[in-house]
Amino acid sequence: MDSFVLGLDIGTTEIKAVLFSLDGKEIEISRKKNEIIELPNGIYEQDMNVLWDNLCIVIRNLIGKIGDKNIIGIGLSAQGEGCWLVDYKGKPVRTAILWNDARASSIINDVSKEQVKKYKSITGSLPCPGAMSFIIKWLSINDKKSLDNAKYALFCKDWIRYKLTGEFFIEETDTSTSLLDLEKKEVSSEIFDMLNISEYYRLMPNLINSNSVAGSITKEAAYMTGLKEGISVSAGYIDVISSCIGAGALYENDVCSILGTSCVNEFLSNSFNLLEDSVSYLCYGDGEKYVSIVGNMAGTPNIDWITNTLFSDVENILKNKREFYDFIDEKIKDIPMGSNGVIYHPYIKNSGERTPFLDTNARASFFGINENTTRWDLLKAIYEGIAFSIKDCFQSYIPKKIFLMGGGANSTILAKIISDCMGVPIVISKSKELGAKGAAVSACMATGVFSTLKEALDAFKNETIEIYPNEKNTLFYNEYFQIYKNLRNLYKIEWERKINILNKFKLL
Repeated sequence: MDSFVLGLDIGTTEIKAVLFSLDGKEIEISRKKNEIIELPNGIYEQDMNVLWDNLCIVIRNLIGKIGDKNIIGIGLSAQGEGCWLVDYKGKPVRTAILWNDARASSIINDVSKEQVKKYKSITGSLPCPGAMSFIIKWLSINDKKSLDNAKYALFCKDWIRYKLTGEFFIEETDTSTSLLDLEKKEVSSEIFDMLNISEYYRLMPNLINSNSVAGSITKEAAYMTGLKEGISVSAGYIDVISSCIGAGALYENDVCSILGTSCVNEFLSNSFNLLEDSVSYLCYGDGEKYVSIVGNMAGTPNIDWITNTLFSDVENILKNKREFYDFIDEKIKDIPMGSNGVIYHPYIKNSGERTPFLDTNARASFFGINENTTRWDLLKAIYEGIAFSIKDCFQSYIPKKIFLMGGGANSTILAKIISDCMGVPIVISKSKELGAKGAAVSACMATGVFSTLKEALDAFKNETIEIYPNEKNTLFYNEYFQIYKNLRNLYKIEWERKINILNKFKLL
């Protein structure tokens, strides 16, 4: 009987279960929209039990499609950062606080330059409101009872893994977002001490390697999901690492841009530099390499905002993302570069921006609208603004090519704009479920199907398409980008002034 692995991908937007053969072919998929609680002032939470129930539905639907397949391992990929608290009975203490939550912004703003430097020198990461360390700090001030009632602080993936296996662990790729001493490869007590939350260091479960077996499907989980009891479950990867692995990134200087809920730009490296000011480092899935990350808080939510606000008349098309992107690509293909004079800055999230600059007050804006501006001009400007934000993250570095993935990779026009803006080829995998594919690789590594990541990625090789830049277009975007940067630098002064005035008159 042929053997298969199951990749579970729990993103911010969608929950997916994808069955793969041992040579990386997608056999079947089941998916369901994720249910996020969005409240005013940048509050993003999730009901942990609802997520588990929805994942069970997704897995049962998949099992119903595939029948009695021989699944030998299960791998996990999930949204990172945030804080998922469980009590001594393994039940949620409160709703999970997500990675894009803004409530800890005030704490970030109060962190001194010396503390930022120390934080970066230990973790390799830059402070951000959605990091677990700063959420725990916020809870210690505003919801101490929840922390006192908690046994463990988990990441999303760890909660799901516990529900599948009954075992509590954290793993390296997730933990390296804000808690891991990157040199020692252990959870840093110094970070807890620095933030005056040392009493909550006890909330950290045991740390394991991403490609380890972290448990097996319990009898209860088998009943809930339809999976067979005893199937091995790997530790898995944070989604941004899992997607890169799924795309086939393996060698130093391989570059990936994940254009999804956030826009994450990743550079694969054999080492790390804790002194770089604007770069965060995460552990890679092989336990040896690192990924330097420069990411914008919002990617496709900029597109979601304008389509929900100005394109309700095409709501029927919005149900299918592939058709939607084809539709708007056709509409904006003849709009000239520069979007008829409109420039957009894509800082749409209430939590502001974290790279290539840190400013929790940063907000999105259009510049250059006139009486002839159409909604299609605005949409094209958003595409160009996203491309400029990627260029801003890369700064002076020019890669040989960029692996582009995420929902935004469904737009050929957007990929072409990014290629022209960066002046390099864009590589897009024909396999769209790269996060789940990376999770499946983790399952294969944990169960011994492959002994090295290279061996796994050779077997899981992707078919790709490449989009090449137009030299003339690149020259234009290089000049236009300077206006984008100059405006952003001017806005930084006024963002803070605006917030101060609104607060003064109690309008926020």
